[in-house]
Amino acid sequence: MIDCLAVALGGAIGSVLRYLIGLLPLKEQTLFPIKTFAINVLDCFIIGLIAAFSL
Repeated sequence: MIDCLAVALGGAIGSVLRYLIGLLPLKEQTLFPIKTFAINVLDCFIIGLIAAFSL
């Protein structure tokens, strides 16, 4: 059950961060989704930190 709660919490945090990053204005419009890329890189970094400290 704790695993399900951890996944739900991670999804909720990711969704909120994607929304907040989406509110930031960009100087240039690009075809590449730079905001989504930035939050995915940040999420990977956070997951790596959690994995490193939980071992």
